[in-house]
Amino acid sequence: MHAFCLPGQEIQLATTVAFLRGAMNFYQTHFNSYPFGSYKLVFVEELPTQRSDSATLALVSTDLLHGPDAIDQVYESRLCLSHALACQWMGINMQQKNWSDLWLVNGLGLYMTGLFLCKLFGNNEYRFRLKKDMERVVESDRGAMPPICRPNNPEPPDAAAIPFINLKAPLVLHILDRKLGKSGTSVGLPRVLNKIFLEGVVGDTNLYISTHSFLRICRKVSGVDLRTFADQWIYGSGCPNFGFSAVFNRKKMAVEISMQQECPAYIFHEKNDRSKVIHKPVPFFEVRQLHGFRPQHSY
Repeated sequence: MHAFCLPGQEIQLATTVAFLRGAMNFYQTHFNSYPFGSYKLVFVEELPTQRSDSATLALVSTDLLHGPDAIDQVYESRLCLSHALACQWMGINMQQKNWSDLWLVNGLGLYMTGLFLCKLFGNNEYRFRLKKDMERVVESDRGAMPPICRPNNPEPPDAAAIPFINLKAPLVLHILDRKLGKSGTSVGLPRVLNKIFLEGVVGDTNLYISTHSFLRICRKVSGVDLRTFADQWIYGSGCPNFGFSAVFNRKKMAVEISMQQECPAYIFHEKNDRSKVIHKPVPFFEVRQLHGFRPQHSY
């Protein structure tokens, strides 16, 4: 691993990239060996974009450099650089089979980055970032955004929708990881990814990943039927809003809690049949019934 910068920035460079060895060890431990022979990080002034990735190489803006006394800049720099390294596994060495699978490649790279940041910054920081991302998705996915995966559309996603896809995709994968972990087999998404990367090392035929093959591997490893999950979170649009109310039952001497679900995206497209076919809003998200809850839904 090598890092390059202009003369006079050596101290900032050493501080900025000091964590990368730990990132490389983390990714290799959890997601199989590094797919290439070397990795170079080059800090460039006046770069048109914040970062540009290619095989074994990442060009990064010098704006991400920081000294040892920096605080806020550390979070942004380490997020960007750890994501650049994760993209060497998912996004460069392994790519999407079709344009509709772009959500999966982008989402897996960001999901891997999130797991490393959880180890680096702690679980509280990780959960806080998840919460803020969930709030942004709920605010955006109210009918205007399409599903993150549209298998019948051969065209690349609209440029305006890509930031939303990159925001929602890792959250969907986080939900999938929790669903696989609750199957009773102690299988989470990292084990599925390890199997995918291992198969990619064996032969060149597996260097392209599709949503269908990914879900098939998840089902094969965990034994969980993911058809309902995929229809709701991957091929459908919208997010559920939940409301809770509590009533004290004097006869049973117990507090009865009711949960009500509302889907704003479905309400937005309810009277437009053509729009419902395109956006596929979910009318009701399946929720596992909890003890003492009486789920209701309205749409």
